[in-house]
Amino acid sequence: MNKTELRKIYKQNRLALTSAQLNKLNDLILIQFQTLELPFLQNIISYFPLEKFNEPDTFLITRFLKFQNLQLNIAYPRMIAGSELEAVIVTEDSEFQNANYDIQELKHGAIMQPIDAELIIVPLLCCDYSGNRVGYGKGYYDRFLANCNKDAIKVGLSFFDPIDSIGTLDFGDMPIDVLVTPDMVYEF
Repeated sequence: MNKTELRKIYKQNRLALTSAQLNKLNDLILIQFQTLELPFLQNIISYFPLEKFNEPDTFLITRFLKFQNLQLNIAYPRMIAGSELEAVIVTEDSEFQNANYDIQELKHGAIMQPIDAELIIVPLLCCDYSGNRVGYGKGYYDRFLANCNKDAIKVGLSFFDPIDSIGTLDFGDMPIDVLVTPDMVYEF
């Protein structure tokens, strides 16, 4: 299947999940994430999950990581220059605002340089067994990841297992290193 078909199927699959199913699946993803052997992290980038798309709850993951290191810097993407992203570090005083595509972005804050990120939680709709992912189709994250530290661990969260393969990959597609599902962790 091509990316367009996969986007449609996996958007529908996520939207079909009930609130009770989402709560259970998010808890199971957190349990699986906790099995990862991660280095001591200082700087991570996450994203604000979109409820309207039933995205996995990234806040469960960031709270767990922050519990391990109270000094952890957590940044969230903000769109700049039309089709680029920057990572803004969240603080206790940070305020999110509704931005393009109904994405919540930080109004203000210090910028985390992409090269400083050690772990990046990357949004996706589905992923294959090689770590290739299908996102929402705008390429924001692929362009952003191309500028990140090559050793940064790129993690995807999904309620569904990987698929065999994605029909056609585009030049510049950036694979993830780890996929965390409710049932297991896949390392690519």
